[in-house]
Amino acid sequence: MNQMTELYEHAIKWSPHAILATVIKVEGSAYRKEGAMMLFGKDRQMGTISAGCLESDLAIQADEMLEEEIHSQTLVYDMSAEDDLGWGSGAGCNGKIHILLEHVNGLLRTNLVTALTYVAERREVNLVKILNEDRQVTDSIVSKFDDQTTFDQFTMNMKPKENPLYMLINPYQKRFSFNMCNQKNAS
Repeated sequence: MNQMTELYEHAIKWSPHAILATVIKVEGSAYRKEGAMMLFGKDRQMGTISAGCLESDLAIQADEMLEEEIHSQTLVYDMSAEDDLGWGSGAGCNGKIHILLEHVNGLLRTNLVTALTYVAERREVNLVKILNEDRQVTDSIVSKFDDQTTFDQFTMNMKPKENPLYMLINPYQKRFSFNMCNQKNAS
């Protein structure tokens, strides 16, 4: 839990020159699981996503996002390709890793501040992000775990082909739970 709150605190400090990277899906094997996070800022980074095989490329992608003011994007790294000499070669990664990159500004920054406030109050927190079919964040919300009404109203307003990304932060545990749901919404 300390690593996540420290990462959020730095994201807020580095904002608006920060990109938050989150592993949202792993197919096959990888060193880090869903929910692993890393932070990129101007000429600095914090945390890890892999055993070193993705961080350099992610730093380049983060720099481009900051330059072009891109709000969010999802990258997929296929580490299982047998003919690929670079990705995951000998590093123990043998799967596909889906990573959500988000510019820490506006709503995301506000949500991180709110989440840290609730955690400091020792309250469980729901952090929900809505991703469109291109896996870009279209909306997000932070609510206290016991505030189910706000949470339900937010997810009811989802459009077809949007998927929720749930994170439950429990300040009494040293970990958090993470879940990417694939809705079968009709078009």
